[in-house]
Amino acid sequence: MKSKLALILALLQLAVVFFSWLVTVVSPQLGTRPLLSGEGIRWFMGCFADNLAHPLLVWLVLIAIACGALFYSTLLETIMKFVFRQPLMFRQRFGLRVVAIELVIFVIVILLLTAVPQAILLSASGSLFPSSFSSSCIPILAFIIVFLSVSYGLASGTLHSVSDVYYSLTTGLKAHADMLLIYILAMQLVFSIAFTIRITL
Repeated sequence: MKSKLALILALLQLAVVFFSWLVTVVSPQLGTRPLLSGEGIRWFMGCFADNLAHPLLVWLVLIAIACGALFYSTLLETIMKFVFRQPLMFRQRFGLRVVAIELVIFVIVILLLTAVPQAILLSASGSLFPSSFSSSCIPILAFIIVFLSVSYGLASGTLHSVSDVYYSLTTGLKAHADMLLIYILAMQLVFSIAFTIRITL
């Protein structure tokens, strides 16, 4: 499925390159910019890295790390067992208690940083959206998931060493590496269309 999506995005990119040239030749009065012109090639080569340097890329990486830690530590599996009232071993119950205490602490800290008057993460006007908090929601959530997952893994015994913790933080990147290719193709396609029709993103 993901390979087909990547192929579709690549074909769409080629279509944009061709049709941007064709429209410019047939209807120059429309004012579109062809990607096959000198200006288009310079833009494509010179702005490629800038087009990819978007917070969404960082979010994808952080989400992949968090998902890897969540699954590898078996925290999600244990939560599902708890929700469906399946029997848990002593260390699993202990790990869940540790996670619950840490989660309460995180919630209290976030409330202190956002809910009280003149909170640090509020904007200058005192609003929550947009603010420093709204800009950092994904990184904060990813950090909390990683911290809770590692804590659970160490408390329950699913993570035994530093190498286990390291592997739990990198396994998600390996499992979701194909999403980075899709991100690159999708972002370049969007910016190519915007360049062609003269829209600033």
